[in-house]
Amino acid sequence: MGKLLFDLKAIIPQTKVPFMNEPTATVGFITTKPANTYDNLDWWIERTPEAIAIINAIKTDVQADGFNFEGGKQAKNQAEYFTKTQFFKDEFGKCLWDWLVYGDAYLWKGGLIAVNKTKEKIRQTFKIDIELDEDQTTMIKYVPTTTMNILHDGRKIINFRQSVSGQQPLLFNVEEIIHAKLLTNKGKVYGFSPTQACLSEMSVLSYLKDYAGNFFRNGGVPDWMFSLPNEMAGSPNHKRLVEMLQKYKTPQKTHGNLVFAGEVTAQQLGNNLDQVDISSNAIYFASVLAVAHNMPVSRVASLIGAKVKISAGGDDLANEGYWSKIAEHQDRWETWLNTQLFEPFFNCEIRFNRAWKTNEIKEQQRNQVAIMNIANLNKELARWNKQISLEYLQRHLYMKDADLEEANEEFNLIQQQPKGMNPKEQPDNLELRRGAATEGYRAEKQKEAKK
Repeated sequence: MGKLLFDLKAIIPQTKVPFMNEPTATVGFITTKPANTYDNLDWWIERTPEAIAIINAIKTDVQADGFNFEGGKQAKNQAEYFTKTQFFKDEFGKCLWDWLVYGDAYLWKGGLIAVNKTKEKIRQTFKIDIELDEDQTTMIKYVPTTTMNILHDGRKIINFRQSVSGQQPLLFNVEEIIHAKLLTNKGKVYGFSPTQACLSEMSVLSYLKDYAGNFFRNGGVPDWMFSLPNEMAGSPNHKRLVEMLQKYKTPQKTHGNLVFAGEVTAQQLGNNLDQVDISSNAIYFASVLAVAHNMPVSRVASLIGAKVKISAGGDDLANEGYWSKIAEHQDRWETWLNTQLFEPFFNCEIRFNRAWKTNEIKEQQRNQVAIMNIANLNKELARWNKQISLEYLQRHLYMKDADLEEANEEFNLIQQQPKGMNPKEQPDNLELRRGAATEGYRAEKQKEAKK
């Protein structure tokens, strides 16, 4: 059967593509980069270690304990070599940080595209395949979000432009950049992040610490002011009061009594630091930043060393929600990386490990209960000559087809032997009929009878 080629654009009726919520009146290229927001984020994050700890913890959880590849053996080997020699883990970690802070992340893959085009050209010209040596060129690279501009026509992204002070702008086409967007707010082309929504909380945290620092820095500010309305400066009574106050500054005269003749007016100037509950306020505002990222309050306590009251059962629910959000982040990154990097160039898929330590224990406990329930259910189904299907087992034990293989003869032999017995050591008929312990006991009895 022959094949026909169609021009889909000519066949499919023209449809009205919706606009993004961006201005389109600008002549030439359009960019609506939130530069002021980026500057504010940089300013406050660099002065808020609580924010750094929270964002870095989320970044670490998303990266988990590494990644693996699914696909053919040769494809997986090539992908593993690529990620190792191109420092993919470091470049991906930088993208994650920008993604969580600014709401956008950019990974350049133009080097990989150029290398593949060169290899294909050589293959077509010389009919040979080439492999790159250890001194291969840079194929992927993280692009700082604060330097990138998204150029669009109001409906779709046209190009990406990088602008760095002192350098000529670089223009990238859409195929060269993997653009990851965290949240979409009001239909804008640029992403939005919970960190942006917490600018006020980060500024208050910084102001609280500045207040405490200034309190100790300005320790020379007097706590009290004494006025002598009927005396001149340098008068005998004025000098006498100054001398007495100096004496009462010593620890030995603390809480002592002061007797002075004449009219003296005392006014408190300094405020005590304990009037502002800096610790509680810091915990609250740091918790707001964490909750914006779905992080449990108990996790905040471990990060900032604070005591936080947690309701019974509430922390487990919050943890489940947090790890679900982490899994969602991993799913989204897997989709971006697989569709634009690993599937087209390496014919395999990347998978980020989700085996957190607490979840490993829960998973093992859940599997044990599931296996017991399946065994009991099979016993009941046997009454009607039925059994549970393999699909049911895979669905409840979260097993994939790749996790299963055909049983070999040794495995079948082990399943048929009594527990604890080596399948290579076949028992004789007597042991099978009476058991080894029974035969040994009978032999001892025969010896006693002969005596």
